[in-house]
Amino acid sequence: MSNVNLKLARKRVGELTLLYRKILWIREPDGIWDWFLKREIEELEKDISAAKENMTARPGDHVNLKNIVVVSIPTFLTPDKGAAGYGG
Repeated sequence: MSNVNLKLARKRVGELTLLYRKILWIREPDGIWDWFLKREIEELEKDISAAKENMTARPGDHVNLKNIVVVSIPTFLTPDKGAAGYGG
């Protein structure tokens, strides 16, 4: 599930939860209307947690060190008092 789909799934869970709460004010949860909303919310939440699990790094995941760039600045280029070129 991509980030866009993840956002849409979260939004849909919010909409379904709001709908459930609104209907709950006027009807008791009797298994006629509430089962569908509960099932949809649970399925979307399962999909969201599975997507989060896939995005999380796990022990044993390897980092490709070839793409990491380390920048070091020589000390003679740092702005110290009296450093050449900084007019300090």
